[in-house]
Amino acid sequence: MAIDPHYVYALNNKGISLDNLGNHSGSLLFFDKTLAIDPHNIKALGHKGAALDNLGNHSGAMEYYDKGIG
Repeated sequence: MAIDPHYVYALNNKGISLDNLGNHSGSLLFFDKTLAIDPHNIKALGHKGAALDNLGNHSGAMEYYDKGIG
C-alpha cells in the first residue's frame, strides 16, 4: 500500500505525535510539510505555534497563533 505524501492529516498527526514525544524540532518538519500543501490549515498553524513555544521561540509561536486566528 502506497502512502500519499500529500495527505495533510497524516503529516499533521505525525507532527503532533513527535511534539508530544518531546521532539519539538522534528515536529516542525511535518507542520511545515502540511502548511506547504495547505497554508491555512488551522490545526497545523496552532500546533506549529505550540512546538515553537515548547522550543522557547515565543515570538515565532505568536506569529503562528495569530495566523491561526486571523
